Amino acid sequence: KTFHAATQQDEYLLFSPKLYVPENTPENPLPDGGKVLRDLSADDEATVDTTYARTKCSNAPRNFLNEQHCRLSTTVSDACSANQQEADGPGVVVCGSVGEVSNSADDAAFGGRNHAFSSISEIGTGFDRNTGTSSDPFIPYKNTIWANIALMGPDQLRQRVAWALYQIIPIGSELTTETLETAQYVEGWTQYYDIFVRNAFGNFRDVLKQIAYNPAMARWLSFKDNKSLQYDLDNGGPGAYPDENFAREIMQLFSIGIYQLGTNGAIELDRDTGAPLMSYDTADLMSFSRVWTGLTPNAVRGNAHGTEDISVDPLAINPEYRDVFPKSDLEGGYLGDGYPLCADLPDRMQFRKGAVYRLLGSRGSPELQKEGSSTADALLQMVLDSTSSPLYNALCQPDTNNGGVCTFPGYVELTQNLDYSSSSNTAASSLPEFVAVETLRTVQVQSTPIPIYYEYVQPPCVETHFFNGGKKVIAGLNADDSDVFMCANPILSGVAAPGCCSTTASTTADTTALGSNCVYYGERLSYQATVDRCSGASSSICTNPQSIRWETPYATADCSTPSDVQGKTWYSWTATDCQTKVKLSYREGVEASQVARVDDDTTTATGVSTGYYTNSSSLVRSDTMNFYKVHWMGQSETAPNTTTACDAISTCTSTVDGCICDVNINDHALYYSSVDQIVSTESLLASVFLGAVDADVYDAGLYTSIGDCNKIGILDDVAVLTSTLSTTTTTSCTSLDVNTIFTVTDNFGVTHRRKNVQSTVEILNTGLSFRNPVHMISMLDRDERDMHYEVDALLDHLFYYKSHAPFLALRMIQRFGISNPSPGLMTRVTTAYTTGMYGNFGSGKYGDLAAFMACLLLDTESRSTVLDADPSHGQIREPMLKVTSYIRSMEGRYKIPLNWAKFYDMDIGQDSYGTDSVFSFFLPENEPAGIIGDSGLVSPEAGALSGSLISNLLEGLLALSKFGLTNCNKGIVSNYAYNGCDTVEGNYGKSEGQLEFTPSNIQNIDTMLDEFSLLLTAGRLGAANRAIIKSVVNDVHQYGHYNKAVRIAQQLIAMTPEYHATNLVRRESVEARSMTGNEGNYDETDYKAVVYWLFKGGMDSFNLIVPLDHCENGKDMFAEYTRARNY
Repeated sequence: KTFHAATQQDEYLLFSPKLYVPENTPENPLPDGGKVLRDLSADDEATVDTTYARTKCSNAPRNFLNEQHCRLSTTVSDACSANQQEADGPGVVVCGSVGEVSNSADDAAFGGRNHAFSSISEIGTGFDRNTGTSSDPFIPYKNTIWANIALMGPDQLRQRVAWALYQIIPIGSELTTETLETAQYVEGWTQYYDIFVRNAFGNFRDVLKQIAYNPAMARWLSFKDNKSLQYDLDNGGPGAYPDENFAREIMQLFSIGIYQLGTNGAIELDRDTGAPLMSYDTADLMSFSRVWTGLTPNAVRGNAHGTEDISVDPLAINPEYRDVFPKSDLEGGYLGDGYPLCADLPDRMQFRKGAVYRLLGSRGSPELQKEGSSTADALLQMVLDSTSSPLYNALCQPDTNNGGVCTFPGYVELTQNLDYSSSSNTAASSLPEFVAVETLRTVQVQSTPIPIYYEYVQPPCVETHFFNGGKKVIAGLNADDSDVFMCANPILSGVAAPGCCSTTASTTADTTALGSNCVYYGERLSYQATVDRCSGASSSICTNPQSIRWETPYATADCSTPSDVQGKTWYSWTATDCQTKVKLSYREGVEASQVARVDDDTTTATGVSTGYYTNSSSLVRSDTMNFYKVHWMGQSETAPNTTTACDAISTCTSTVDGCICDVNINDHALYYSSVDQIVSTESLLASVFLGAVDADVYDAGLYTSIGDCNKIGILDDVAVLTSTLSTTTTTSCTSLDVNTIFTVTDNFGVTHRRKNVQSTVEILNTGLSFRNPVHMISMLDRDERDMHYEVDALLDHLFYYKSHAPFLALRMIQRFGISNPSPGLMTRVTTAYTTGMYGNFGSGKYGDLAAFMACLLLDTESRSTVLDADPSHGQIREPMLKVTSYIRSMEGRYKIPLNWAKFYDMDIGQDSYGTDSVFSFFLPENEPAGIIGDSGLVSPEAGALSGSLISNLLEGLLALSKFGLTNCNKGIVSNYAYNGCDTVEGNYGKSEGQLEFTPSNIQNIDTMLDEFSLLLTAGRLGAANRAIIKSVVNDVHQYGHYNKAVRIAQQLIAMTPEYHATNLVRRESVEARSMTGNEGNYDETDYKAVVYWLFKGGMDSFNLIVPLDHCENGKDMFAEYTRARNY
């Protein structure tokens, strides 16, 4: 204890040794990945044996939040790797994480081995343990952080918006009860909450992505390590479908809601039946649940307090767990609609505008693509020419102020097509990187003093699931009957390895060897490029190879290793024809009329027994269970759904659970022959599904723009192949072909490019056809890159869904004072969200929360005092806001630094991080019994009102005034250390703080009540209640007991309805209400009671609670359940 001369007050100073947490932000990552700190924490100081280090590397895994700031570690010779599994070395890419700031302005003050922060240290090391109970020492830390920012933060509006967003997308107390290990890792919790803080005035799309990749959310809603149906089957499981929990809640509670909504928030109705239109059904849940497979936590690392279950780093994706099949969407299409076909990407896309490269450092293996060897850097690489390669210059980005030394940025996106033209760049046009390969995976930019590699990241695109003219690809060694076969689309680039056989023995399966004539390790080609490659090597593409070996006529290093081949890491082309067939489900319920794909090898090689090559991948075998929803062009009810019906069709074969039929694919169906057929932007987007690449990305002159064809407000631009250009623009506009590219802007300001073509699947001899599904993930390579693209596609689909903006608008308006907003206010707030502008607020981009909140708070309806008199306007205030506003308004002060605010286990109906279920603290549509519900109004906060909760809150507020910030005498603010309790009101010696507000004229009661009314009720304190309070306060005030008068006034106002609601109070009767008709004695007899079992989120209860088979009106719910669950 010391005396502070400047403040003239006693000051308490507390010595507390701190753990050293250095800055490791995306903009300023630790240059060595935390290697020095790890080494300092080694137990054997003499030898610095890092095997026993008490902290791990701090290098954060690369992710969407930091990848544009990751950089090459050049300040030290060695650095820690991000995956914690590789040896230290030079040329390591280091990345930081959002919010990972230093805990000291002077890091040197905390240096030394004894202060290195460890994410795996023994519980309690370096921490004060008296902040909680003996069983949960760290759980209250997160609540303490929340309380102090809520009470003292300078950015109060940002914090209020964050609190509102958290209530819409919560994680809560169920996580704390599962394991102590999960509950105590504070940083994971606060990092989750910080998603809402940093994006409070940003864009809601960022919020959706960050919560979807958050490890705590994955644990909370049980999609951590969620596995596909096929993975379960391949690993001996019974055929369990992916968990649907998060797929359901991200729609129902986080983004679009159950019902379709208009701009004004009204539920849209079916025109024929008048029933509410649903946003999604069970088939949609099953489809989207397959997107949420494979997401898995990253490894624990240093400099961050957490575990894999609740850490600071976004989730990664395990490709083995991921479902790769097409997913239907909510609007009659598929996830991936609007993206270009991979087959339509321009040749050598890796050199064109929009191509992305990620720095790999000295590791040659790609991070986002499937690879066979973790030591690919030791194998054959594509080396860029440092003197004449345009790509080399784009990746090196030499520092002209430092002798032209390469800067090696961590993330490079090409802003224009690179010049490899023979007419303008002769040297570049003959380089192997341009003439010898079809596409790239990784490139070596530098070999000395250390090798530096980049990975090419292909832009998102889609493949059609069914195709004509398939060619068989194999992986593995068929010499031991372990080959795996699939059917591949021969027009796709970068699909399979170039397998070549000698021209004299290409059809002799018993003796032929397949060799890979690759330019670089892991190279994939299209079928035609493989034919050309083999021809150039005096061989031909194999028909039925008997074994696989790898050859390289372009270099001496091997393209692969035997272990890679045995591991079936990638596929190789063969000349054998194959077919993709459709399997029609026999199942009822959700999977009725759904389909699956079956690959059929149609050729049997000479000398090989029938069926030798029928070992197709389990993804496409005849017994596949991977059915999915398709969009039929006619009546799907006529599809054969029994063995008898199937066998009656000559081109179909029946199996146990489906009918396998031959198909024909029409990939070149023209949609619009003339722009005159296009009536609106919406109709075009709803009918033309395949996306297109920007015409500017193709070679100059390939496409020509013919303008908007006088479709102003509908079309932005129409581009046609220059070779088909008519003599007049008018003629070109009325003679469109399948290569035409439309550019349009939708109502949300999003630009779309669509190709004037559709692809359909015709089931032969049935008269049935459906739109050819697209999928974003290659079924051959199953790259993590494309899995992230698919997550983005689903998030975009929900974000731009027509109900999303009004859904969010209603919930946020309810969190800011109005439980029942008018249609007009809903429309205005929704419009601000969709346009991204409100006055001078906003970015002009859909989903802008700054414009959204500005409209919500500044709209006339939000600010009108006249509406306070409307009993349907306003709301009951939520419990936490009553507590925080009471303490802030009455100037609550803690005896800092000894004590800090701590809101934990308050039992008032709300708590920071304390929601009991995914449905948050109360439901937005809560209709309490009585006059509110009878009037068709809602009162969400009324869901937190019960006798005990109301009593706890009121007693807590009264205790704040009487005894200060304490949990004594029924106080609700927890103590860090038990110092005993004061029993005399106004004595705050044993509390952790007190309310210090003093009226400007404490001797004048009216002045005092005016100020309390303003601060605690926004000036709404009614005359009747004011008179009562004044009378009671005067009883002590007249004797000069001014401080006691202040405490009494505070307590009485805290008990008025004006404090607990935002309306003006209207008294309807002066008589006290009483209950009658319940007098008398009652016999103690048996009675019936309804017992309910509440699952508080975190589980897929539909898979656990099985309905009965004898329901009312003869409905068999059990049969419906079994059909839906395929049992």
